[in-house]
Amino acid sequence: MVLFFMSKVSPSEKELRILAIRSYNRCALCKTHLTNITEDGKLYHISKAAHIEGENETSARHNPDLDYPEKNDAENLILLCGTCHDIVDNDPVKYTVSGLKQLKQEHELFCEQAICNSLPEIGYPELEVILEFIGSNPDIEVDETLLPLFPKDKITKNQLSFKVENLIRSGMMQTPLVKKYINDHPDVFLGDRLKAHVIREYSEVKDDRNNDDVFFLLWDTVSGHTSAFKYRSAALILLAYFFEQCDIFES
Repeated sequence: MVLFFMSKVSPSEKELRILAIRSYNRCALCKTHLTNITEDGKLYHISKAAHIEGENETSARHNPDLDYPEKNDAENLILLCGTCHDIVDNDPVKYTVSGLKQLKQEHELFCEQAICNSLPEIGYPELEVILEFIGSNPDIEVDETLLPLFPKDKITKNQLSFKVENLIRSGMMQTPLVKKYINDHPDVFLGDRLKAHVIREYSEVKDDRNNDDVFFLLWDTVSGHTSAFKYRSAALILLAYFFEQCDIFES
């Protein structure tokens, strides 16, 4: 993932990816989708990451007391389209530090609410699109000796935030749909392969990040990096199902 960014010291790839995922790949100001797909199916970003508290002395909203790496932390960045980026940086009187932090928070809440509102409308067509994104790998072996804890215990042990807990619980309300889809599918090994795929993806995104970030990274991967709310909802349902069914996150 590469986001356009002009800076003396650019934010790390990790921080930019977390920013894009937590912003649901949309501009925080105008809500425009900030991803596109090439003719050969490759995803690329058309976004700009702007500092909330400016990086340089000449930057809008510059804070001389803020040092690296805090300046380039995802918490001090807001995801915008090119037009809104210019608007925000050219009008620091209107777009203050506190105002941008509130805008970012409200944007995330707006997207999360839109996804939760879409959950009851999700059916087989949306699940099938997500399954096409994540694919299946018959060569992956699943260790069936790993027994997950109950979701609440797993949430507590992994110190997942209330926000993530709420998303997981919202998705779990629709997990019977996933179970029915898998049971109805002619491929009797579909569930096992999907489980193995999700475990593999989890192992690839898990590192020294906090578990909230791991959850959002895994959700983004399962969703195929889409910013469409209904497919994000379908991916959330699928992820919630496997949160219950397999050993993703420590148990």
